[in-house]
Amino acid sequence: MLIVDGAQGDALTEGADGYVFGWGDSSTALALGYGSLYNHHFDPNATTTEAGDELVITAVRDIDVGEEIFINYLGTAVDPDAVWFDDVVTP
Repeated sequence: MLIVDGAQGDALTEGADGYVFGWGDSSTALALGYGSLYNHHFDPNATTTEAGDELVITAVRDIDVGEEIFINYLGTAVDPDAVWFDDVVTP
C-alpha cells in the first residue's frame, strides 16, 4: 500500500484517478501488488478491511476454484452511476 496525505494525496488522485481510494479519515491509498488485481462487482464475493497500513481481502462466501475474486469498489454502496465504467453485472 502506498498511503499519502494532503497535497500528495491530491497528486496521487490526479495521476492515478480511478485507481486510488480513501484510507482512514483523510488519507489516499494506492494498492500495489496483488491488491491492485481485484475487479469490481456490486455483489462481491470478498470484502476489504483496513488494518494499519495493510489492505485485508476476506472472502464473504465460498469461492470456487477458477472463480474470479470481486470486491465492491464503493464499499457497500450500490450505485452504478458512481463508478467510471460500465458494470457488466448488475446488482
